[in-house]
Amino acid sequence: MKKIMVLFLVFLMFPLAFAVEGHMPLLAAKDVDGEYQGSPASLYLEITPGRGRVFMETFPLAKMDTQLSTRFAKDIACRYIDVDCNNYDFFYRITSDTSIIGGPSAGASIASLTASLLKGYEVDNSVAITGTINSGGFVGNVGALKAKVDAAYAANITTVLIPKGSTLVDAEEIINVSVNETNTTNITKRELNLSDYASQYNISVIEVATLDDVMHVLTGKRKEEVFNFSVDNSYADVMKKIAFELCNRSNDLSSSYKFSDVQLDNSSFNVSEIYKVSINDSQKANISLSLNDHYSAASFCYSNNIRHKFLYFVQEDYSIDEINSLVSSTNSQISKFRSLLNNSNHSTITDLQTYMIVKDRLYDAERFLDLTVDRLKINETDSALYYLATSIERLYTVRSWSSFFGSGKTEFILDSSKVKSACLLKLSEAQERFEYGRIHFPLSIIALNDELDDITELIEQEEYELCLLKSSELKANINGFMSSVSVNRSEFSDLIDVKLDAVEQSIGRQTHYGVFPILGYSYYEYASSLKENDPGAALLYAEYALELSNTDLYFEKRSDRTFVSPILKQSLLFFIGFFSGLLFAYVWFSSAIKRALAKVSKESNKKSKK
Repeated sequence: MKKIMVLFLVFLMFPLAFAVEGHMPLLAAKDVDGEYQGSPASLYLEITPGRGRVFMETFPLAKMDTQLSTRFAKDIACRYIDVDCNNYDFFYRITSDTSIIGGPSAGASIASLTASLLKGYEVDNSVAITGTINSGGFVGNVGALKAKVDAAYAANITTVLIPKGSTLVDAEEIINVSVNETNTTNITKRELNLSDYASQYNISVIEVATLDDVMHVLTGKRKEEVFNFSVDNSYADVMKKIAFELCNRSNDLSSSYKFSDVQLDNSSFNVSEIYKVSINDSQKANISLSLNDHYSAASFCYSNNIRHKFLYFVQEDYSIDEINSLVSSTNSQISKFRSLLNNSNHSTITDLQTYMIVKDRLYDAERFLDLTVDRLKINETDSALYYLATSIERLYTVRSWSSFFGSGKTEFILDSSKVKSACLLKLSEAQERFEYGRIHFPLSIIALNDELDDITELIEQEEYELCLLKSSELKANINGFMSSVSVNRSEFSDLIDVKLDAVEQSIGRQTHYGVFPILGYSYYEYASSLKENDPGAALLYAEYALELSNTDLYFEKRSDRTFVSPILKQSLLFFIGFFSGLLFAYVWFSSAIKRALAKVSKESNKKSKK
């Protein structure tokens, strides 16, 4: 009877009592008098039934907030294994013997531990990972790698996973010399091979590019489902139309003036150079069109249109009154588009990204028009004409990109409050990455400080869609800078390929679920076209593509299903458990009664025979 009651309670309470726990070693760094020292740390995670909440505790307190990077890493892990994590709560805890820098450098560890526990994989605690986790599951660069190898040795770690391309790192070589009986310290930079350095500790260093690489080392398994990369037909049709519109316009504008008639006296503009660049971009555009790289072709033709429009303006030798008339006309068109855009609604990711890029171009058109007016005030007519040409051509692309409105499929909840929340979350991610970069890569990151100020202004103006776009671009810029200063030149091309592969998987996944990120794919195509001749720009646009191929991560799909409150959900789980227990008890008791009756019958037959 006691066994029956125990089994009954287990079946009754199982849906409410489910929880899993796990642990993974971390490699941290602490700042001691301006130098990094390795510091072993530990990451703990408990997953329980809940409502998608994320809790983070650090002891001692880290020097940087890790809450945002932890939530992002959890989301990346859930997406990687394709699990809806809104029904679980995640309790993370990081412990260390001393105060550590913290920040996003534990992202890859957090994502891999989360995915492992959700899948029920055993975690190998002889392996440690250091690296950020980025959109698309890409493992990003971190600092203080030499110090973290020291931390691995102290923690008896045998294998260290580092971001791809980071095997060669800069290490400070301090040499004390005596000059005129005065001791001085010279600090020089030398390249250190991290694998060679780790080998003295019998530690193996392995480069990883993605979360999938990490999981393969940890568990021997790779992603179960690989999504096929394909281009949405409606996007291809619209982008082809835009490319041919802009390139046909480029041909018309180039024939509207004679190069020999364009004269600029005492100007900073070099007409011959402008014309030479326009010919070069025309060739690039034609090649892109032949390869069906329509976004790339549109970009080249747009740049050319500005040059042709400027040269046409110079040839016409407009008076100040005529220029002012063009400014007034352009300003009226900007106001008209702004009014139309403010009254538009977006319910799909395609609509949202279309709104982002149209609004961004509209702001650019307005900004260049303001610069036109400013230059006219100080009699810099040539500069004014160039800014005016840029404003007019930017406005033309507003019309072109507006063609994407209404081409999306899967609907999301994209009201103002949701977009604002996404904007603030994305900005917080970028700020966290900025602070981390400022510690480890100060010279590369500090130039981006103005972009943070610009995004803050957008929030004050309640331009949340633009905030989301600019925050995504800022985070991509920071990741790009961190990659460019810490990745070996010899592996630069491979790194771009890995990032583009990650974009393909992100776009493939979204296409599978009825979403096509038009900005993500556009930047992916542009990065691919730049890879051979301009790898630096290709890396940056690959980062843009990664960030903007995962916009749906911040929004909830609109569903026709009735909302089920957490309390009702728990009640349903209770009754499911209760009736499961009753069913089990009924089956068990029925079986027991049958066995008892059979036993009685058997004994009765034996007695009757006697």
